[in-house]
Amino acid sequence: MKKFCIGSIFLAFLLAGVLPTGCKKPDETDDTPYLSGSMAFDVPFYARQGEKITIKPHGVSHPEGGKLKVYAYGESPVKVALPDTVFVAKGRIERGDLSFTFTMPDSLDNFTLNCVAAADGYYSRSMSAEVTVISPEIGSSIIGSGIDPDDTSILDDRTEDRTGERTYYYTTIGDLDWFRLNLAYTGSGKPYLGCEVMSYVMGRYYTYEEALTACPEGWRLPTDGEWIALGKVMTGKETQPGATIEGAAGALMADAYFNGNKMWEFWPEVKITNRSELAVIPAGFADVSGVSPKFSGGNEYAAFWTADKDGEDKAFYRYINVNKPDIFSGSADTQSLALSVRCVRKTESTSDQ
Repeated sequence: MKKFCIGSIFLAFLLAGVLPTGCKKPDETDDTPYLSGSMAFDVPFYARQGEKITIKPHGVSHPEGGKLKVYAYGESPVKVALPDTVFVAKGRIERGDLSFTFTMPDSLDNFTLNCVAAADGYYSRSMSAEVTVISPEIGSSIIGSGIDPDDTSILDDRTEDRTGERTYYYTTIGDLDWFRLNLAYTGSGKPYLGCEVMSYVMGRYYTYEEALTACPEGWRLPTDGEWIALGKVMTGKETQPGATIEGAAGALMADAYFNGNKMWEFWPEVKITNRSELAVIPAGFADVSGVSPKFSGGNEYAAFWTADKDGEDKAFYRYINVNKPDIFSGSADTQSLALSVRCVRKTESTSDQ
């Protein structure tokens, strides 16, 4: 998944390098030695406004066991808690020896955190890492969903009791109410790149088995037939079970921006209208078959589980590709692929019948 600010959704990059003590620049005749090793520390790819991020630098040593000066600084307006400089007498920095805490600003943008190890007579070792500051509030990091957060008539407030996650807005299409946001239930599923705050921006990624029980009480996964019925409302066209829903994608897609960056790339063939009010964004998908989830397809795909099985170990899903005007069908293993979820329920008028 591309990082939405990800200026290239949603990846942060790390820049490892060397800096000379006293800003001296090496040249062809310079024989100044380098400190040993490489500077390293971990940071989240995304952080909330005002969140405090603590880094624990390690990996650098003095070739002669001499004293190291280690300091940290952030790209303005990122603040570093004092002390922002530590002297290490033992000549090496091991994991857990020291830490620096950065306070992220309120601005929704990318910011660089830096840490440098220096010693007299040696070229420094340094590392820089980029963090994207986001807000999970509707209309903040993501704009263009068409949701008015003050419109309580489209709010299902029963969902707020589930582990404290956000409430959900819905729209009525035919005889069903549909979530207007990707499900973010934190009791299961995976957050994007391991950043919990992204659950409320992109939604979480669920295996089919998880998706079956992730919707709030009174809500459920839509069937493939219900996706087809949705497409018919948007286009007036009949579609056979499992077939491509032609021409319906643009009616589901939101012309959304993440921290000011367009999420769906422009393609002349796709006319984005969000007429359905489902505000679909290109969250991509995740392969969860390994030790750590692998996220792909950001800015290119939106993919949602249906309730329908395809044999014993597979289930059907519906997906949109950025450069096609249609809603496609696929099937995948129920436990190794993680997708977005939209929940549905019968409208009050039909549920009473």
